[in-house]
Amino acid sequence: MLAALVITTVFWASAFAVIRAGLDAYGPGQVALFRFLVASAALAAYAALVRMRLPEQRDLPAVFLGGLLAFAVYHVALNYGEVTVSAGSASILIATAPVFTALLAVAFLGERLRALGWFGMGVSFLGSAMISLGEGEGLRLDPSAALILLAALSTSIYFVLQKPYLQKCGALALTTTPSGPVRCSRWSTCRVSSPRFRPPP
Repeated sequence: MLAALVITTVFWASAFAVIRAGLDAYGPGQVALFRFLVASAALAAYAALVRMRLPEQRDLPAVFLGGLLAFAVYHVALNYGEVTVSAGSASILIATAPVFTALLAVAFLGERLRALGWFGMGVSFLGSAMISLGEGEGLRLDPSAALILLAALSTSIYFVLQKPYLQKCGALALTTTPSGPVRCSRWSTCRVSSPRFRPPP
């Protein structure tokens, strides 16, 4: 378990620098598509190997909505945001996802937060606001930083949305099932994202 956590942390942390490097040669949509292709191929192979049971038909709308938020919206918003936002700042801004998740869990899942939790969220939001303003010119929010915050919010909604289905469907099935359709939808973005994409002046 510890090794899995360490590997996950290393891959997750390195993603922001790799995305930033990839944007020098490819468009944001293309970078997202390449990541989906690799991940989808691995998940499809594993699903076929273990004969993974798919979610019930009545659960598919929620599963695909979660996939849209966690895969398409998250990755595209993050990639477009990192066109101008540094990898370090992006990694800190995206770390607001647990804060959004906690607030949504309180509102929709009936979870409770202690005083220390509320204090921690306040500190997190203050730090993120300072970074977002610092990425712009003067006291204004850089649109690219706002895109990364949108990515954090979308993945937070996904976390809360998937909670009732985790025990019923299983974590891998929830991840694998929407990966194919969402990957296919990324082709349209890939077509309009030029390899020579550059942010507007």
